[in-house]
Amino acid sequence: MNISTRVAAARALRSGALFLTISVLFAGCGHRKPAGAVGANDEVSVFTNTPRHGAVADTIEHLYAYPIQVGPTITKGSEPAFRLDFPSFSRFVTYKYVKNQIFAVNLSRDDPLAHALPGMLGKAGKSQIKAHTPFRLLARDRWATGQTTLFAVAWSDTALLHLFTGADSTSLRHDYTEAAVEGLTKTMFGLGEEKDLSAQVAREYGWTLRLLDGFYAAQDPKRDFVKFNSADPVRLILVHWVDEKVPLDAASWDPLLSDILEVYNDGDFYMPSLTRSRSVQFQGRPALRWDGIWQNEKYVIGGPFMAFAFQRGDRSYLLIGQVFAPGSEKVPILRQVDAMLHTFELVH
Repeated sequence: MNISTRVAAARALRSGALFLTISVLFAGCGHRKPAGAVGANDEVSVFTNTPRHGAVADTIEHLYAYPIQVGPTITKGSEPAFRLDFPSFSRFVTYKYVKNQIFAVNLSRDDPLAHALPGMLGKAGKSQIKAHTPFRLLARDRWATGQTTLFAVAWSDTALLHLFTGADSTSLRHDYTEAAVEGLTKTMFGLGEEKDLSAQVAREYGWTLRLLDGFYAAQDPKRDFVKFNSADPVRLILVHWVDEKVPLDAASWDPLLSDILEVYNDGDFYMPSLTRSRSVQFQGRPALRWDGIWQNEKYVIGGPFMAFAFQRGDRSYLLIGQVFAPGSEKVPILRQVDAMLHTFELVH
């Protein structure tokens, strides 16, 4: 079935509704399971022994506090991807278990952070220190389960700065955000999980998602669409699938994304001028991702959304996550939805 045929079928269902860069994954030391990371998922604690308003700190803030569009207006419709705090290293014991951290350290300095850092890195980081080569190291679960820690290490402020300015900013942001989302899947279900619904979906459709407590679901009679909904704040997850391999490009998927939103959300549409799609890895495999703004003129509402299209075997899937939270910060909620989408799995 080609795209135009699928779109027509969906409408028929309308019912009105130079430096070495390394990335290493390792867990905390010892046999005891570490505690869960704490704090908001959009907050990052940055520890550096460079000047607070110097080039290194300002570059880190520019890289990771970049604006994410969460509404249709440019002036009031964006929030920072992460909110950065720069505590003194003397307060590290208070911040040790937070969800997201960045260490930017000049080891040539004679200060407590430079002295302590080698002992924080683990085996992989220590080998890089021995090589005396500037490096970045992205670690998961360093001191707490679900934690993301980025280490940037050099022997001068200039070399430390180049670890950030000499790399692709999009890749730096994507790698850190993906690690933070992965970490969130390990901690957020402590708030409660809707296990019965996930199990029912697994039995009926051969795939499932982990869902936070409070979600309910509706299905399409043709059994190729499921909609999950939760209130306060409103979070929507739409899952559609087709029994063929649809090419992972925008031309193939944009019409179907548009129609699924319109048909199943009573007139929702996404704004092309405020939406971008790109090729990404989803669960380590090729996918197409959208990030943008949805609106509904009938109800005069809107908000941020993300979506993924990917293939599993001879079937193609479209996952859409939407947020409607007027008066609330939307990035942390959107990242929760992103984390739930990343729990997708086939059930054999």
